[in-house]
Amino acid sequence: MDAIVKYGEIEFFDPSFKLNGLTSVKRKVVLNILEISTTGEVAEKDRLHWILLTSLPLKNFGDASRVIDYYKKRWHIENYFKILKDGGCKVERASLRTFERLEKYITLFSVIAWRIYYVKHLAEAAPDEDSSLSFSEEESLVLKIENKISDDQRITIREFYDLSLRWGL
Repeated sequence: MDAIVKYGEIEFFDPSFKLNGLTSVKRKVVLNILEISTTGEVAEKDRLHWILLTSLPLKNFGDASRVIDYYKKRWHIENYFKILKDGGCKVERASLRTFERLEKYITLFSVIAWRIYYVKHLAEAAPDEDSSLSFSEEESLVLKIENKISDDQRITIREFYDLSLRWGL
């Protein structure tokens, strides 16, 4: 996938900045801007157009590449916390009254959220691979028993993920 990467610096003045209660003082704000767009024949679902604002330096293409890599990693973190909060773990609904109980609860569900995210990521990255390459016999057996699937039937990673969702993960 080919992409166009543009970067530069923008300056503006913060009109709401106050110094000692005076609003007439203007503070100059400098941000670096990075634009990434895919080019060529790309399926609509794979088309990309990001505009990122950052305080990190963007002096050359290497700097721009580093910021893009940071942003890609950020989405993994966002998706993990989405699973922890809403997608199966629902830790925000816990009504625990002590720090110790909450700490134990979040520790347990952090591991569960990581595992759910791992399965989801594999389903997107290698959906047609045999699930036995990534999951133990015990994990597959539990999933097959719960979904009434023959023990000798092959399950792809995508099917494993879909079955897990039906099971309540």
